[in-house]
Amino acid sequence: MSEGVGCEACHGGSEKWLSSHAVGPPHAENISLGLYPTDDPVARAELCLSCHFGNKDKFVTHRIMGAGHPRMSFELDTFTQIQPAHFVIDEDYRKRKQVSDGVQLWAVGQAVAARELLAALTDPKRNRDGMFPELVLFDCHACHSSMSKVDWRPTSTGNRTPGMPHVNGASLLMLRIVADAVEPARGKAMAGKIRTLHKAASQGMPQMVSAARDLRVLTDELVQKFASHNFDADAMQAILGGLIKTGLEGEYADYAAAEQVAMAMDSIIAAMVDAQMVSDAKARKLQTALDAVYNAVDREDSYSSWRFNKALKGMQGAIAS
Repeated sequence: MSEGVGCEACHGGSEKWLSSHAVGPPHAENISLGLYPTDDPVARAELCLSCHFGNKDKFVTHRIMGAGHPRMSFELDTFTQIQPAHFVIDEDYRKRKQVSDGVQLWAVGQAVAARELLAALTDPKRNRDGMFPELVLFDCHACHSSMSKVDWRPTSTGNRTPGMPHVNGASLLMLRIVADAVEPARGKAMAGKIRTLHKAASQGMPQMVSAARDLRVLTDELVQKFASHNFDADAMQAILGGLIKTGLEGEYADYAAAEQVAMAMDSIIAAMVDAQMVSDAKARKLQTALDAVYNAVDREDSYSSWRFNKALKGMQGAIAS
């Protein structure tokens, strides 16, 4: 425990590949010897989420959260940037390994996170706790908010009603926005299936499991699509616009979704700057607007969707300027 997270926690048991890894054989050979393929965005997302959300073998329950575990939140590109880099992406690295930009990492991360949520919702060992549904799969702030704060309102995708917890669909909402930008037909289909899931969750466990299983088929398709998709300038701008439009339509009523939007905008703007899609002056305006977006989610216990939408309008203005 004194060492924190060890190398093998992410890179896999090293008995067979450690020596050869130091010599420098083909990367595929190291993978065959047990090195985990962290350069693959899907594999990386699955690995990160195995701890930062859980899987069939290990899972953070609402009871564990009640004992003090923090709220579950994950975004692949942001978490990748926070992890201190112990490698350099140079010409040699690019020859041997897959390199993904921040937008692809973000999109794949959202797709895999959505898939893992749906897997848990359909798993009888994880979707119940006695007579109750497993509440870790639902939006924390639907219940954990001030008794005097009455701020619920319906949304087009969330089936929000007063006194009713709802599935934590932040990753599903982000996934729908990406699909709208790069796969409009699938985006439209996803919007309908998300509505069905939220409605089913208020009806009963069999209905929720059936809806989650149906939605997972589409989510699996999007995981594979995004893993090989080239998110070009048009796609980035469309996604950024979609994030803003969705918020101004009132969809970010809950903190979890707004938090994901802030990290998404950070990833997209950073990728646009790295690709020299914007001038230095425009980059500064976008960063100022992004700071305001982050400030609007700096305290989850006092989150205001009105304040967040005001920040989104500021971002909209910065993009248009």
